[in-house]
Amino acid sequence: MLERGQMLEYSREFMVLASRLNYTAAAAELNVSQPSLSRHMALLEKEVGFKLLERNPVALTPAGRYYLEVISDIVGRLDAAVERGRVISREGGNTVSISMVPSDCPYSDIIYGAIARLREERVDFVPRFLSDKTRTVFEAVASGLADVGVLLDLPDQLPDELACEWLVDSPFDAWLHEESPVLNHQPVLFEDLADCRLVCSTNQQFRTWLDGMSTAFRQHGMEPKLRLKDLEDMTSFMLELQPDELLLGSDTGAGSGYNTHLVRIRFNDPTLVYSAYLLYRCNPVRPLVERFVRTCHELADS
Repeated sequence: MLERGQMLEYSREFMVLASRLNYTAAAAELNVSQPSLSRHMALLEKEVGFKLLERNPVALTPAGRYYLEVISDIVGRLDAAVERGRVISREGGNTVSISMVPSDCPYSDIIYGAIARLREERVDFVPRFLSDKTRTVFEAVASGLADVGVLLDLPDQLPDELACEWLVDSPFDAWLHEESPVLNHQPVLFEDLADCRLVCSTNQQFRTWLDGMSTAFRQHGMEPKLRLKDLEDMTSFMLELQPDELLLGSDTGAGSGYNTHLVRIRFNDPTLVYSAYLLYRCNPVRPLVERFVRTCHELADS
């Protein structure tokens, strides 16, 4: 039986070896000798009770592929928990970390309003906005890196330790380039947007915005046509919009300031809305996070 901590250590080595499928390269990356790495893999296989790797050539067994998938998730969650715990310890538990798409819209007003109210109540309160383009808002909260997230669509599955609550509905408009052929339709109906390319970003934090806008398309019986771009913020979305592309959002007056070639289409019959939801860890819940969530709901109801 492996000693305490060895199974995790050897599992991390297995993850590197699984990505390389070469003992020499993996040993060099891990800064261990190749014989030591081979011995560690043999001990790990003995501990788990099944074969992880074929040796010649090096390849994952079916059980090894399954173990890799599960252990990668476990190690990722563990590393995120350690990182988040260090942040909480360093900042004395007076911080609420928030992951959301920054935007001039009702849910942003609620979040900033809640921050202002908690600052009045606690002078030591420190809000922290998480900026991680490799993680979606859901992943940031689920991993523990963020305390609270704003989603624009309900998640398909929700772990028991997370809560997701409706916060506010917001009307949204379409932004088109002035040369868009859609503008030949007057008035422009939502269905006229079917052939436009909905712009989405490689920045994973914008994924929830894309999910919400895609839901709007599907509610009208249309599947959105997507165009992936390397965009970091909403200003870039506006500046780079092309005649065959489309943006959906509720930013009030923002488009004209970024790009004078944009035309805003407002749908009033009926008014189109998207929903914003608060995602947060409820089991266990930190008292300050609970207070922040309650304040957001109070502001939304006022």
